Amino acid sequence: MDLLMRPITVLHVETNGVDPERADATRVTVCDVDGGEIVGRWIIDGLADTTADSTRINGTPGSWSARFGVEQMTLRHDVDRLLFTELDTQLLLCNNAPWTLRVLGYSVFEPFVLDVSVLDQISQGARPRARTWHALCTAHGVRSTDVCASYLEILRTLCVHNDDLRTVEPSTVHTVQQGVFRARAEDYRSWLARTPDRAHEVEGVRTTWPV
Repeated sequence: MDLLMRPITVLHVETNGVDPERADATRVTVCDVDGGEIVGRWIIDGLADTTADSTRINGTPGSWSARFGVEQMTLRHDVDRLLFTELDTQLLLCNNAPWTLRVLGYSVFEPFVLDVSVLDQISQGARPRARTWHALCTAHGVRSTDVCASYLEILRTLCVHNDDLRTVEPSTVHTVQQGVFRARAEDYRSWLARTPDRAHEVEGVRTTWPV
C-alpha cells in the first residue's frame, strides 16, 4: 500500500524550553491525514511560563498561554485522547521524535513513527547530516510556516524521489530509522568523549529512538 495513502497522524509540539525533561508544552498541534491530505486539525494550548526567548522561537506570546492554555496534565490527557481514541493512531509523523514524545511524557510509544529529520538523513546516502528545520524545508522546497503541513510535504517529496519508501511497510521504515538514529547518536557520544570540555555531556545523549 502506498505510504501516503495510509491513515497518518501528524504531531507538532512547541515548548517554553529545550530540555524535554523540564520544558512545558505551550502548543500542541495534531492533524489527521487521509488519502495524503490533512482532513482534520486540533490545536491545544498549554498553560506555561512563556519567556521572551521561547516566544521568539515558537511565536506563541505569554499572554495567549496565560489566558487560553490548559494545565499540562490536562493537555497530555487531551493529546492521549486525540491520538489513541479519536484518531486511533497507527502511524505518527513528526520531527525529532525522541524530543517530541519525551516532552509529552511518553516513555513507551506503540505506533510506528515517521521522523522527517531521520528520513531526510537516510535519503542523503553516504555521510548524512542532520539539517536544521529551515534547512530541511529549503532542501525539500516546502514552506516552513505551517509546520504540520510541512512535515507531510517533506514526506511527499521523499516518496516522490524514493520509490522504495513509498511502497515499504511502516514497520520496516520504523526499524531502519532506529538504526540510523542510533548510529548518529553513538557517533556524537564518541565525539563528546574525545572533547575534554564536553566529555561530561556523554551521559545525556540518548541513543534510543523514538523515545
